Amino acid sequence: MSYVASGRQVIELAGRRQLPATRTPVFVANPRGDREWASVEAMELRRMFHPRSVGLGRVVEQSDGVGTPAELLAWLPGPDGPGAGLLQLDCGLVDVPAGVGSAPALELGTAEEPAELTAESIRQHGRRRPVGSPGGVAVLPAAADPGAAIRLADTLLAAGLTGVIGWSWPVPRPVAALMLVVLHSKLIDERLPAAEAVTAVRRWMLDPDRRGPVAGAAGHAATMAGTDFTDPVFWAAMWHRGSIRVPDESQR
Repeated sequence: MSYVASGRQVIELAGRRQLPATRTPVFVANPRGDREWASVEAMELRRMFHPRSVGLGRVVEQSDGVGTPAELLAWLPGPDGPGAGLLQLDCGLVDVPAGVGSAPALELGTAEEPAELTAESIRQHGRRRPVGSPGGVAVLPAAADPGAAIRLADTLLAAGLTGVIGWSWPVPRPVAALMLVVLHSKLIDERLPAAEAVTAVRRWMLDPDRRGPVAGAAGHAATMAGTDFTDPVFWAAMWHRGSIRVPDESQR
């Protein structure tokens, strides 16, 4: 299941090819030093699934930049190409004044030199991408304001991505971290399209006979033992917005 903003968005996304999630995954984690758990989560996910990924911000290992707006824009669809196949965003997401209202922006930069990547900057960058350019998938911060997350998701889709994964409400960090491990295992190990991967995460949480997501994720054992994942406050929190692959009936 996937959400869309309009019929026009459905048509636009239908003609856009999806990049594989394994194409240069990019992690943006804790650039301002105010989200220490994000650094740990990025390190775990990169070790388990993305040994050749790009790291921006305080990613502990293999850092490729401090996490400035320009560094992130370089990995979004634009004039130089389609960007990353997978963007894991673990930075702040806020609404900032824009015109007569407000618009979402990602909190980037450093503690000493904070900067914001606004929705308008993302939109303008995406307008310069080549016609017919494919797009990747972004995963938004788990603690983000749900309204800002949806608005940013639609901006990213308009700018050239094919899918965005976000959260309907805040989820406790240990649970969100475990859900991300399962999500990345579905995206990378099983090569599922993003919308199907989100559905697979939900099914895993609802399965009474579920097992640990992957080898090497033993640190989540306490969360698995002490959490009722069948509570919709957990399993229903994750959503996908964007294109969805329709199964080919001839291949069933």
